[in-house]
Amino acid sequence: MCAVVVTYNRPEKLAKTLQLLLGQTYSLQKIIVIDNASDERTKDLLSHFKSRSEIVEVHYLLENRGGSGGFHEGMRLAMESGEDWVWIMDDDAYPTPDCLYKLVMASADAPVRVAVQVDQLGQKYGIYRWDNAVKALPVDDNQLYQPIDLFAFVGPCFRREVVVAVGLPRADFFICADDWEYSLRIKGKGFSAVAVTNAIIHHNYGETSRVVERFSRKSVRDGQPAWKQYYAARNEIEILRSSNSDSLVKAKYARNLLVKWLRITIGEIVFEANLSKIKYRMKGIFDGLIGKMGKIK
Repeated sequence: MCAVVVTYNRPEKLAKTLQLLLGQTYSLQKIIVIDNASDERTKDLLSHFKSRSEIVEVHYLLENRGGSGGFHEGMRLAMESGEDWVWIMDDDAYPTPDCLYKLVMASADAPVRVAVQVDQLGQKYGIYRWDNAVKALPVDDNQLYQPIDLFAFVGPCFRREVVVAVGLPRADFFICADDWEYSLRIKGKGFSAVAVTNAIIHHNYGETSRVVERFSRKSVRDGQPAWKQYYAARNEIEILRSSNSDSLVKAKYARNLLVKWLRITIGEIVFEANLSKIKYRMKGIFDGLIGKMGKIK
């Protein structure tokens, strides 16, 4: 069993993640850390953990390849080392001590097992189905294994056979929707996935939300940087472009994307008066349509 952690300039969060991985009740044989060309603070921290534990293995990338590039590299290394299971996450994912035990020991036959996420407010989430759009469903604590179609790269656990059959995450997404694309590839190959509802990861994604009131209406606005809208839009179009679905299914997916972007854009205009997000989204849509992938310069 191998864990893969992707990090970029968040040493405080990374330290907590690594401590929790080393303290799992189901012991890991290896922890592969992919460092996306972080600064010296992160390198010093990783040197400290390497000296503390022989199972921590660090690979330093020469440039920031984003989350998707990091997961691509980390899972490639895990497969090359012959691991039967691989467990992946960002550096702001904090699994409870028994999280891995509950994933691996689950009686479900599914070769993909996903922990339930808990946000900073204590709310559980991470149950997603697919109907030509992402459908978030409530976590049912009375159901130990909830079938899912989609998952975030925050604690999914894969059997080796899945990665061998499906391949690696796409490195050219850089960030955003690489997990949706990988989920759909897994679904397309006929592999089942479940969320193990008592396996918990606290996800400290660090984006401060705020409540904004306009015209007697309130809206919760997230704190995501504007540039992320580029990758979110472009990569969702790439998922549509690369899909093997028939034209009718693709048309439904495209319609759902347009409706979603219109709703988001109206919210940004009304509640944020933020044109930068809209500009990034429009550029992402254009680059997605022409198939321009990778990191924007």
